[in-house]
Amino acid sequence: YLLLCGEILSEKKAKLLESVLVAGADHGPRAPSIAAARMAATCGISFNSAVATGINLLGDVHGGAAEKAMKLFYLTGAIADENPERTITSIVNEQLDELERKKEKLPGFGHQLHDDDPRVKRLYEIARSLVEEGEISGKYLNIAEEYGKLLAQRKKKKMTMNVDGVSAAIQCEL
Repeated sequence: YLLLCGEILSEKKAKLLESVLVAGADHGPRAPSIAAARMAATCGISFNSAVATGINLLGDVHGGAAEKAMKLFYLTGAIADENPERTITSIVNEQLDELERKKEKLPGFGHQLHDDDPRVKRLYEIARSLVEEGEISGKYLNIAEEYGKLLAQRKKKKMTMNVDGVSAAIQCEL
């Protein structure tokens, strides 16, 4: 964090970031990157090559949606800051319209296995406690929640935030 952002995190913020990193690594044995790495290892290649096989599968669909979600959350926050008369709801609806027009999915939402990813719930609990203590603002957590709420309304079904979505919101907070 120091190298990327030029500052040292408080102990509470550092624990939050550590929780995000652990949750991101805890995909379980069914994740495509893990399955590929395990398959590569059974072929007798080196440990480093097997790990590289798994890493090479990370991208926008699996394990990499956080970057796109962060960009979207930052954009939404910047539009809100520049136009205080506009509501987050109107900005989020506008951004969802744009994603639909481009036929793109909302990054950080949906999961093939979980209706409620347990990692998301726990990360939210930790992050919300830091909001209550004044360590982080909660601005980007609220933006992420608004995306989830409005996406569910549009799809007329529950849309779960995944670990990439909550990780993006928390990293924007930090």
